[in-house]
Amino acid sequence: MGYSGASTMENVSRPVVIFLAGTPSTGKSEFGEWAAQKHEIAHIDAEQAVWAPSVESLHSFWGISPDQVRHFMEHLLRDGRPFIFNWGFPPEFLDTVRAVRDAGAELWWFNGARGAARTKHQQAGKSLSDFDVQTGKIDAHWPAISTLFPPERVLPVLREDGTFLAQESIYQRLLGRSG
Repeated sequence: MGYSGASTMENVSRPVVIFLAGTPSTGKSEFGEWAAQKHEIAHIDAEQAVWAPSVESLHSFWGISPDQVRHFMEHLLRDGRPFIFNWGFPPEFLDTVRAVRDAGAELWWFNGARGAARTKHQQAGKSLSDFDVQTGKIDAHWPAISTLFPPERVLPVLREDGTFLAQESIYQRLLGRSG
């Protein structure tokens, strides 16, 4: 599923767009789907086929100008619903993420134990080579990435033993409300 969510949500009083990024296989998509079902938040998973039939077309789409990002964000905010938008962006698109932030999104980074994330990635049938390339890029670009995701916006969601932080705890951290 690329998009999900109901038309209203009682726990959030203002339109908000939460942009989730982070280490691969730390549960960004799963959290978005959970929040959509449990709290009626609209969820956009940028890496799902409904948005882009291939990673290449997704990345060409996200190589858009800051004005185009602003237009996209204005549309989401005008909708009136809170959105969770997740994208495990390649660091070369950091300017696009900066434009998303500048247009009003709240940026959050899902972090986790690297070995546990790599195992989850493999268990999901995803390429370990892709995981290694992406995490290598994250490491190489972390000084720049961390300027957009300060420590208070970096959530340790995946533990060494492969267990995740409870979804409700994540929700409370992101939106400051309990469900």
